[in-house]
Amino acid sequence: MEPFNRNGGVPGIPHRSLSPAWEAEAGGACFLAWGDDRLLAASARGLVMALQADSGRVIWQYETGGWISSRPAYSQGRVYLGTADGRAIALQAADGKVLWVHQVKGEVLVTPLVRGGRVYLVVDMGMISSICCLDELNGERIWSREVQGWVASPPTACSKSLHFGSYDHRAVALNIVTGKPAWSIPTSGVIFAAPATGGEVVYYAGIDGNVIAVRAESGKVLWEHSLREFVWLAPLLERGVLLLSSYERNVVALDCATGEELWRVALGSPLEFPLQACEGGAFAFTAGGNVYLLDLGSGEVLEAYSTGEAIGTAPLMVNGVLYACTRSGSIKAFREPPGAPAAADAAGEETGRP
Repeated sequence: MEPFNRNGGVPGIPHRSLSPAWEAEAGGACFLAWGDDRLLAASARGLVMALQADSGRVIWQYETGGWISSRPAYSQGRVYLGTADGRAIALQAADGKVLWVHQVKGEVLVTPLVRGGRVYLVVDMGMISSICCLDELNGERIWSREVQGWVASPPTACSKSLHFGSYDHRAVALNIVTGKPAWSIPTSGVIFAAPATGGEVVYYAGIDGNVIAVRAESGKVLWEHSLREFVWLAPLLERGVLLLSSYERNVVALDCATGEELWRVALGSPLEFPLQACEGGAFAFTAGGNVYLLDLGSGEVLEAYSTGEAIGTAPLMVNGVLYACTRSGSIKAFREPPGAPAAADAAGEETGRP
C-alpha cells in the first residue's frame, strides 16, 4: 500500500483503495438504512427501495410522491419514514406494502424513532417544532407536544423519558408515555444533534463544542466539557467512551463518567457523517470518501480506506461491507474492510444529520 493523501486523507497513513462489488442507480441523493438482512434506501425525490445486500438487486420499490431528507427507520419487519409534505409512512419490509399513512401539520424531515410499540416524529412547523407519538401498528396519534425552537434531529429515548435539543439553546426531556414536559435546561449553544444515552445519563453536544452529561429523569447536570470546536454531528457512546467529531477534522474521546478528554485524532478532512461503532473501535467517514477505523482506547488509526469518490449521505458498515451513496446518486457496496460491525450494530437509530 502506498501513502495516500487525495480527498483530504491523513498524510503518511497508507489508505487501502476499495473497489465496488456492485452499484445501483438511485437517481439522486439517497439515505441508507439496514433491515431484514437487506439494504434500505430512500432517495431525496421520494423513491424508497429494498436492495439485496450481496448483489444490489432491487427487491421492491415504493414511490412516496414527496421529498425525503433522512434515512428510514426499521423495526420488527416494518420500515418507517417521513416526507416533507407531512406524511409518516409505514411499509412492510418484506414487500414494500403500505401499512399506514399518518398526516401531520408540518414537515417530517428527520428519521422517526421507534421504541416500545410507538413511533416518535419530529414535525417541523417553521420556527417551532412538535413531537408526535403514533401507535406503531396502526399509525394512530397517541399524543403530540409543541416545542419552542426548531428541533433538527430525532429524539433519544431512555426508559421513562424522551430527549432532544433545540435551536433556542435548550436541552429538553418529555415523559415518554404521556408527552408531558419532564424538564428543560438552558445550554450555551444551539443543539443540532441528537443526544447519546447510556443507562440513565444523557449526553448533549452543542454546535459551540460544549458537551454536558445530564441525569435523564431529573435534568441534573453531572459534568460539562468544552471542545471549543464546531460540533453538529451526534455523539457516539461506546463502552464508557463518548466520541465526538468536529468540523475542525478531529475525533475527540471523553470519559463518559467524568468528561475528561482521553484522546483526540485529526483526520485531515471535515467529518460530515456520524461515527459508527464496531468491536473495539469506531469508523469515521469523510465526505471525500475516506474511511478510518479508530481504536477506542487510544484513537490510533488502525485501518484507512478510500472509496476514490465523494460520498453524499451517511454510509453504513454492515457484515464486512461498506454501503455508500455517492453525490451523483449511485449506491455502491465495497466489500471486506476488516473490523466491520455485525448487522445489529449498524441498524441503530438515526443520529444527527443523515
